Amino acid sequence: SEDEGANQREPHIVNRTWEPSPGAPEKIARLWFDQVNMPFCMARERADVLFSSASFGPVVPLCKQVVLVRNTLYLDPIVETRITDRRVRRSFALQRQLALRTMAASKVVLFPTKAMRDLVSQYVGHVKDSWIVAPYGTNHQAFAEKPRADRSMSDPVRLLNVSLYCDQKNLGTFLSAVRLLHHRGERRYEVSLTAGFDRFDQSPSRPHFNHEFGLFRELAELGIARDTNWQAYGTLPALYQENDMFVFPSYTESFGHPLVEAMASGLPIVAADTAVNREMCGDAAIYFSTFNAQACADAIEQVRCSRSLAGVLCERALRRAKDFSWDRHIVALMDAFQTAMGLKE
Repeated sequence: SEDEGANQREPHIVNRTWEPSPGAPEKIARLWFDQVNMPFCMARERADVLFSSASFGPVVPLCKQVVLVRNTLYLDPIVETRITDRRVRRSFALQRQLALRTMAASKVVLFPTKAMRDLVSQYVGHVKDSWIVAPYGTNHQAFAEKPRADRSMSDPVRLLNVSLYCDQKNLGTFLSAVRLLHHRGERRYEVSLTAGFDRFDQSPSRPHFNHEFGLFRELAELGIARDTNWQAYGTLPALYQENDMFVFPSYTESFGHPLVEAMASGLPIVAADTAVNREMCGDAAIYFSTFNAQACADAIEQVRCSRSLAGVLCERALRRAKDFSWDRHIVALMDAFQTAMGLKE
């Protein structure tokens, strides 16, 4: 029919990316872009669907809207126990309300994990039928494990964490654990980070920076820690392969790309005991109480001391990594767009 032909017409995609305006406060400029510029753009382009890929979008969209919610900082109550500055907390509260209003105005809401979806549900009382979980993927070919002749740990044991510094990464717990391991003296450890400490300083949104940077400098002076600064993405596979174990102490995440990369690289994983981390890794990781450095140190030792456990974790990691595919994510996106347009139940 003519209607069916219209529904199957070749899609026309218009991409609009927000960029800060010179001289304008960043948050005000972003608000203007989302709430004023984008509706005008939708009207001009006669858009059928708007895909807002970064949690925020028009609260009065002029077409069907699909939003991807992917930031936990202003949604996770744990953050407010860590960041107590009133201005930051007020800013997070405003962002939270704007994100919730964007979700309410959207036909479909996407989340990268069930844990992220359940975290948001506490603000509306239930999980809505229009909320869809669409996990991300990774470049499996790039991160594919390269076989080792010997599965045993190196001496020193090389521990890796991949993330740019921010408070949610909880590096203080990880670095405190390494300091405990160093003082035990039973086995040597070395830490590699991509934190980029030299890019940051103490601020209301980074209240623990001085303490965590101090821990890093202490370990660096002992010759057992290095900050490689942020790596180009193409260099990361080699970095994973250079290390023996991946440690992920983050206390809040919407997904955790480094976890998938580490699993695809065949590394045993020690992770903070959070809902997201358990959803991501399942039985492919050993978990520790999130802010307990002693528990983190014990978990690292547990993996180091058992060659069989490390091998099992590696095998489980490789299997689990295959569950995360960009092809599946794209299928989920297309389903969301069709659902928003009423073309799919």
